[in-house]
Amino acid sequence: MIDLNCDMGEQPDSDGYLRDESLMPYLGSCSIACGGHAGDAESMRITADNAIKYNLRLGAHPSYPDPEHFGRRALAIESEVLSSSLIEQISALKAIVEDLGSKLSYVKPHGALYNAAASDPRLGHLLVETVQAIQPDLPLMGLAGSEIHALCLQLGYPFIAEGFADRAYQPDGHLVPRSQAGAVHSDIALVVNQVIQMANKHPVDSLCGHKVELAVESICVHSDTQNAEAMLKAIQAALTADAR
Repeated sequence: MIDLNCDMGEQPDSDGYLRDESLMPYLGSCSIACGGHAGDAESMRITADNAIKYNLRLGAHPSYPDPEHFGRRALAIESEVLSSSLIEQISALKAIVEDLGSKLSYVKPHGALYNAAASDPRLGHLLVETVQAIQPDLPLMGLAGSEIHALCLQLGYPFIAEGFADRAYQPDGHLVPRSQAGAVHSDIALVVNQVIQMANKHPVDSLCGHKVELAVESICVHSDTQNAEAMLKAIQAALTADAR
């Protein structure tokens, strides 16, 4: 069955931890916020500890250092400053995860950083070099079919191609910006259908109706999407039925 992942540790309070843990039984991987857009040492430890109990693969979820805008605004900062921030974020989570007796399995950029890397090869190079400086061959997770995907293939660097259950696509395979109507799917039937199409390597419909070819290895449902738990439950049931 295809891997399902979720971004977690982005609401560092008791309600957020309970919400995140309610989603864990349906997942194979979780990407943990590590201070750039959300999260702190306590939330990283609590989230990682819970995820380990569910045998999830643990990923770092770093971002532009911009908690004020939840990492959803591209920052015009020097490459060295960005790289230093990312190393600090990822290394903080790595130390916590290893202290808990586990390990990081991948790095997935968040928000504006994720989207920028999908179209900017220079930023892709920075991400690869930054992650390599922390742990050689630690995979990057990113948008399937994007510039960073192509770069990692070219470099022979491990990459996990990601699709989205709850996001709409543009005809070129990029995500519809959250500022645009229809960017986030809330209809569970639509979400389930999109996941089944991806899992079976079939094209998915873009927001304007064009077919988009996506070869994905992991599919994300955002923890803050409305009815995320119901979505994941329906997705898991559909994938199980489809595998029979």
